[in-house]
Amino acid sequence: MMATHVMAIDRELHDIAAGRNKRLIVQMPPRHGKSELCSKYFPAWYLGMFPTRNVMMASATDELAMEFSTSARDILNEHGGLFGVSLRRDIASA
Repeated sequence: MMATHVMAIDRELHDIAAGRNKRLIVQMPPRHGKSELCSKYFPAWYLGMFPTRNVMMASATDELAMEFSTSARDILNEHGGLFGVSLRRDIASA
């Protein structure tokens, strides 16, 4: 069973993807899954669903932004077949 707060974030992220919501701020205590959901898995899912669109990642530090974008790229690279997409090997940068 998925935790209530995770389901709430999931609903909001789907609204973002569908264009029903333009902005989202997620504030929760540490270790509640914000970064995993919003900065790693959602960008990978979004690009799998909408491969012609773009995603811009931003964070408090360049190291954190690189970690998130690299994780999202790796997730999409591993599971892109579920969406029928793959990363170009020549420009598969984070």
